[in-house]
Amino acid sequence: MNYEKIAWWVFWGAFTLLIAMLFFGLSILFLTATSVEFAYLLGLFSFLILANRLLFGYGWIVNILDRVIEVKKVEDSFRRKIEEKLQNKEPAEHIKDLSFRALLILSFKDLDYYRYAYYGLFLLLVLLTLMAKFNLLGEFVIGKYLEGVFWGAATVTFFVWGVEQLSKVSFVEYNLLDIEKNKQNGG
Repeated sequence: MNYEKIAWWVFWGAFTLLIAMLFFGLSILFLTATSVEFAYLLGLFSFLILANRLLFGYGWIVNILDRVIEVKKVEDSFRRKIEEKLQNKEPAEHIKDLSFRALLILSFKDLDYYRYAYYGLFLLLVLLTLMAKFNLLGEFVIGKYLEGVFWGAATVTFFVWGVEQLSKVSFVEYNLLDIEKNKQNGG
């Protein structure tokens, strides 16, 4: 009896059941949601779309750095991946001369524009929510809806901030690994 095949079918069956439960759960949630809960979902999904580039960009950097730290050396495949990603941003002859650390810094710099725009929009939403909460915008009914959008955006922002910090910690860990190698080599 092939246990691998049985495990494979059990996995796909459980995965299909999970997707079906998620679909029916979300559809019931959308049908029965109050206006504030719908505002939360609107903020969650809209800021998730805004944060897409940041989440996947920082996650990609974390993935490469974890593999580099695991094998304790920079393989050519890791360098090529970063060079391909930066191909449209920097001249090719400039990229070939840079170290792996410099290529990582350029990858972080490439995400800075998106990071500043994302956190700027989130700060604007925070200010509008506070103004509505303290009734500085006048007698608007949108205060509770703005708060729902704020909490949805705050949920996504927490994950963006977490992945960003994880990528920076992985970069520091890579640098410390490199420093330890230099100390072992006498320099």
